[in-house]
Amino acid sequence: MVSLDNLCAVKSARELDIGTHVSLQNDYVYFQVSKSASSTVKYYLQELEVRGTQRKVADVNNRNLSPHIWPSQLREDHFLELLVSPAMRKVTFVRNPFARLLSCYLHRIKGSPESPSVKNIKRFTRNRFDATLSFADFVQIVCDQKSIQQDSHWRVQSDEVFYSLIPHWSFIGRVERIDKDLPRLMALLDPDAVAPTTELEDYSPSVTKASSKLADYYTPELEKKVVTRYKADFDNFGYATSIELSG
Repeated sequence: MVSLDNLCAVKSARELDIGTHVSLQNDYVYFQVSKSASSTVKYYLQELEVRGTQRKVADVNNRNLSPHIWPSQLREDHFLELLVSPAMRKVTFVRNPFARLLSCYLHRIKGSPESPSVKNIKRFTRNRFDATLSFADFVQIVCDQKSIQQDSHWRVQSDEVFYSLIPHWSFIGRVERIDKDLPRLMALLDPDAVAPTTELEDYSPSVTKASSKLADYYTPELEKKVVTRYKADFDNFGYATSIELSG
């Protein structure tokens, strides 16, 4: 049974509210996974929401400007009902765990020393580490954290989207094939919508090209740590458990 208590056992109510995008007019819930092309996905989903109105997509990374409904705007029983209803499509996009962690490190830690992600690290380590920490230290720290302690940008994706709690998943796309999967998602949500072309606009605030840098940062020991901590993502989403096979 899905309840707010078991949803909030893996991430805070605030994170649940910010990362869960409800569409009552098109019958879907999009579960955002940060560092998994979420800005691009949100742009096209928001375009679908405002189609036929005078509204325009503004800043996809400002939740207050989104046309999607927040869970907190719904009665609790209504929101939970939507999560288990077969008629309400549940959709998300995921990413190779190796690349997602490295992208987060390059963007949220090294590239944004004042970010909430760095504050998460400092708080968890009691100020022993900050934005100067190495990638090896970063991996160790995030793998030591429980999901409720993790920042949304590196939380285990299976927990971030409540994969094991929510039934009737309709669509789980992959960042690695977004040029094919995003048009498939849009066609699923509204067959009459104009699907994005294969030359998708990238709306991410930071492009790290992490997938091409894996060998520069990962050692066999770090690979093992990530595979162990993020086992649910490798199992649930079918990603290879080695850097060599992730290319």
